[in-house]
Amino acid sequence: MTKPNALRELSTAVLIQRLDSPNVEEVRDAVGELGDRRSREAAPRLRALLIETIDARLRNRCAYALAMLRDEEAFLLLVQLVQRPDLMSSSGTLVWALTKFDCTRIAPTLINSIVYGSYEAGLWAHQALEELEARIAADDRRACIEIIRRALADPDTLPERDRKDRIAMLKELADDRGSRR
Repeated sequence: MTKPNALRELSTAVLIQRLDSPNVEEVRDAVGELGDRRSREAAPRLRALLIETIDARLRNRCAYALAMLRDEEAFLLLVQLVQRPDLMSSSGTLVWALTKFDCTRIAPTLINSIVYGSYEAGLWAHQALEELEARIAADDRRACIEIIRRALADPDTLPERDRKDRIAMLKELADDRGSRR
């Protein structure tokens, strides 16, 4: 594994080559450095890694790097990953990455992240929704309210560990949305 300071001395081309290394730690380090450099030329390979990897830490590094690039092609990939049931419990960084883009068109997905995602994902989604409040389209606003109503009608479907916090976030969002109809 290359030490972090040594990574800064490597060319972008060498870092991109390292994305094909069999050593996952070396790949993670290269992805992190490419994200810090905001290397646009690495975006296609980072998008492919984001989708292909089964390593959660590598996926999170790719999400970070693509968010730093504001890579619009990555936006829909991130949305798809956030919606995958097998990634719900580890979706915090993915939702954070989404918040670096214009999320007005995915408000219902963000609400679902509060209901079904990891606690961290819920916090990031809540923050994003608070910032988007006035810009959410009427149809999306209605969809959000319906998701919130269903979740609050049967709170036992929410994870027990942080149920109270999730209910509080959902009620706050429901109150905000209901008062702006």
